[in-house]
Amino acid sequence: MYGYNADEQYRADRASAYILANETLSYPLIQWNWNRSKTESYMAAFAGERFYRSACIMCPFSGISGGRQEIITKYRLHPEEGGLAAFIEFVSICLNPRQTLYTKSRTVRDLLQEDNNHAALSVLGLTGAQLLER
Repeated sequence: MYGYNADEQYRADRASAYILANETLSYPLIQWNWNRSKTESYMAAFAGERFYRSACIMCPFSGISGGRQEIITKYRLHPEEGGLAAFIEFVSICLNPRQTLYTKSRTVRDLLQEDNNHAALSVLGLTGAQLLER
């Protein structure tokens, strides 16, 4: 289940300003008055496991999809995403040293190193090596 939850009416309102004349937006979670907690409870009961908030790994706003611990957990579960996020951030920093993904003083690589996420760090290394080979 994807979408804005009942606590995010402001996001739905803002999105409405960007739709085309032939588009229709629907926000079932808002219509059902399901907040984040209700949605997570339903998904856990339905699937038998917790679903983590989604966010594109290269999005500079992915930090809003969860706190630090939730992002660390996501990168543990999906080290390829953590490694790719670190690589994309690295390329961005090469172009603009102030362009980190989460904060001005910490990088995704810092986060992965502090968590000892060697699997994600190895993806970062592979991605960089593959780029250099081209």
